[in-house]
Amino acid sequence: MALSIIPLIACAEERVIIEAGPGVVQISDEDGQPEPVTPGANPATSFSIPAEQGATQIQRPTDRPTPKSALTMPPVSPPAPSSADSERGEKAPQLRDLEVAKMKELGKLRKEIGVSESATESKIVYEADQIFDKESDSITPSAKPSLEKLTNYMRMSERNKVTLSYLYAPDSGSKTRAQNRLIMLIAYFTEEAGIEDHDFTMADPEPLEQPLVEDGVVETAVSEYKPLVVITMQ
Repeated sequence: MALSIIPLIACAEERVIIEAGPGVVQISDEDGQPEPVTPGANPATSFSIPAEQGATQIQRPTDRPTPKSALTMPPVSPPAPSSADSERGEKAPQLRDLEVAKMKELGKLRKEIGVSESATESKIVYEADQIFDKESDSITPSAKPSLEKLTNYMRMSERNKVTLSYLYAPDSGSKTRAQNRLIMLIAYFTEEAGIEDHDFTMADPEPLEQPLVEDGVVETAVSEYKPLVVITMQ
């Protein structure tokens, strides 16, 4: 009986040893030494297998997308001024000039007609004979220039609440005449002068206290004192 000898083929299994270098994970060359770092390699994202022994080198991409914060944005130009802004810029000096001119004119009128001012009101006092006819309630033509200046002052002033009061002499005038004269004066401002945006109020006329003068030892009453018209603006 013939024996058949089947040759045994011994298969040697190759071992793969991984050896870590400073920056690259690679197949060991079994020298026990770390291998040099491949320039530009990122140990967290790439590894390579040497091309020795017919191995194919594998390289992971290391490029990462550029973060948005690193992108260069084109410069943003400020918005061009609108025509309305330009117009306001041109009008500002004009408004200041008008305001200065207004204050100067108010000061001039204040001196000419004798207006006294405080923090809360403006006041002017006329003798009744400067405005009214002595024998009637009519406004005299000679009073018109002064009243026109007062009208301009009222229009330019920011105080548009006007109170008219009358102090009459008990022995030479009556309360009824005082009331009629105030009514005529208010009619002049509202109708003839055309002041419509002011609030006119007529106060109840009051008797004027008779002044006293010293004549030697005896004080005697002065009978010839004049009634007054008081105009207050607040």
